[in-house]
Amino acid sequence: MSHLTDDASSAVATPTTTATSLSVSTSSCHSDQSSAIHDEQATSALVQYSPLFHGPMIVYRAGSVLFHVPHYGHSPETREFEAKFLNVGVANGPGSSDDCPIILDSSVSSSDFTLFLQTLYHAPGSFWLSSGPAALESWSTILRLCSLWKLPTLHARVVTEIENSFCKALTSAVEKIMLGKNMGVYKWVKDGCYAFTFRDNSLTHMEKSKLDPETYTKLLEVREKRVTWALNNFKSLGCTKGPVALVKEMKFNFDDAFRTAFGADVSLAASPPVFSKFSFSLGASV
Repeated sequence: MSHLTDDASSAVATPTTTATSLSVSTSSCHSDQSSAIHDEQATSALVQYSPLFHGPMIVYRAGSVLFHVPHYGHSPETREFEAKFLNVGVANGPGSSDDCPIILDSSVSSSDFTLFLQTLYHAPGSFWLSSGPAALESWSTILRLCSLWKLPTLHARVVTEIENSFCKALTSAVEKIMLGKNMGVYKWVKDGCYAFTFRDNSLTHMEKSKLDPETYTKLLEVREKRVTWALNNFKSLGCTKGPVALVKEMKFNFDDAFRTAFGADVSLAASPPVFSKFSFSLGASV
C-alpha cells in the first residue's frame, strides 16, 4: 500500500509540475506581449513621414501595365508633372486605385513611361542614363513625353543633359539639325542652320543624304535670303563715296529668316560669332 501511495503521489505531482510550468510560460508570454505593446507605443510616438518619400500614391496605366507612383513633389520637375494629373479633393477619382487608374495616351507605352519615371524621380542633379546611341534614343523618348504633357522644366533639364553628354553628336551642323528636329529642340535646329547659312562651302553629298527634303528646302531658303542680302548690300556700297561706307556695320537678320522658314521663334543654343563686317564669298555655292 505504501508503495502504491508513493506511486500515486508521484503521479499526482506530475501534472502539478506541468501546470506550474505552463503557468510560468503563460506569465512569460503576457510579459512579452506587454513589452511589445509598450515598445510599439513608444515607437509610434517617434514615427514620422519621410520628407522626400511621402505623399499620395497615384495609379497610372500605360498600355496594360499599372504603375503606383508616389506624388511627393520633391523638385520643380516632379511638382510640374504631378500637377497635370493629381486632382486634389477627388476621393475616388482617376488614379485613386487599380480599378480607377489614370489612363495615359495610347502613344505612351509602358517602357516609355518607365524611362520617364526613372528620369523624373531620380536624384536631383544626376541622371541614370549613360551615353551612347541607345541612351540618346531614350532621351528622345523622354523629350517627346515632356512635349506631350507640356513639361518645360523637365524638358529644359533633359536638353541640358544631352548637350553635356553628347557633345560630339552636336558638333556637325547637319547632325545638330536632324537631332533637334527629331527631338523637337528647335534651338539645335537653329544652331545648325546658322552654321550652314554663314559658311562658304555648300552641303556635301553625305550631309544632303541625312536631311529630309522639307528640311533641306528650308535650309536653302534661309541661305538664299542671305545671298540676296549680300548682293544688295554690295550694290549699295558700290554706289557710296568714301571709305566709311565700306566698313559700316551690316548684319543679316538671321532670326527673321529662320522664323519665316521654320516657323519657330527660338534663341540659339550657343552664342554665334558677330558678323559686324561683311564677310561672304560670292563664289560660294548653295
